[in-house]
Amino acid sequence: MPEKNLTGFSVREGSAKDLPLVKEICADVYGGNDYIPGAWEEWLAHPNNKGFIVEVNGQAAGVYFLRVGWTGANIAWLQGVRVKTFFRKRGLGRYILEQAIRQSRELNMHSLQYVTAQDNQPMHRLAGLLGFWHVGNFLNYNFERYDIPPRGSAIESRLVTTSEFDEAYRLILGSDEYRLGHGIYCNAWHWKVLNLDVFRQHLERREVYCLVGALKVLAILCRAEDGGHWLAFLAGEQASRLPLLLELARRVAKNVLPGNEFQFAAQVVQTPANKELLQQAGFKPDGHEPVMSLYELNLQTTPAALPPTT
Repeated sequence: MPEKNLTGFSVREGSAKDLPLVKEICADVYGGNDYIPGAWEEWLAHPNNKGFIVEVNGQAAGVYFLRVGWTGANIAWLQGVRVKTFFRKRGLGRYILEQAIRQSRELNMHSLQYVTAQDNQPMHRLAGLLGFWHVGNFLNYNFERYDIPPRGSAIESRLVTTSEFDEAYRLILGSDEYRLGHGIYCNAWHWKVLNLDVFRQHLERREVYCLVGALKVLAILCRAEDGGHWLAFLAGEQASRLPLLLELARRVAKNVLPGNEFQFAAQVVQTPANKELLQQAGFKPDGHEPVMSLYELNLQTTPAALPPTT
């Protein structure tokens, strides 16, 4: 049965047959090019994903997803919050977050997380009203320099070896990125804690690079299922970062298969130096969401009763 409240809002679990409603709700997002309608059926097919339709007096007005365990054990991830243009500025955004909090508690989750663009002021305001804490900001940049400069006399890059594991992880723990992101990093839109086990998996998959010689700088470079490459983390000596980024760009360009599009994106913790560094290396801010803010609500320490609407 739909969950209702006194305002006339209600929420129910969605199904594949709701796709036409989802398309209507998302029609004005990103100029009609929102990704949620295309992901609706695929996400619903996964048992840990739950899609919801929000209605106002029986009319479809909003949509959102809860993805359970997607970014970590006992974590609910809120994604795809959309409100139909006609129903905006009526409090649906707050209603959606309140329902996501309630549903996460019912699923015995320890925390609820979401990211939002830096210019999405309503979602920032709601985070504060409902007790979320701001974990950190993440830059979302794309490499657009197609005339990558030749190496010349620059030092080449290499893989970090398993024998360097302890030294490499100490480099991560001592970085501004780790401190400002509270230990969380982003790998192709997956936000999770960069703990020992996660870093070991990257190392074993041969995804951690440094410059030839002593280990002074490192980067985690991952390959997505679609063939694109993602810079997920960067740490170490400032002077060595630009040479390493350019080396990684050369590696990516070299590995692009004929006929495939060159895709190299960076989603790294925002620090005072990273914005300038990425631009020097040939990255440009994403046209829609250049900076993403991560929020988290600890459901174990936050009272179940929500603050009153203001």
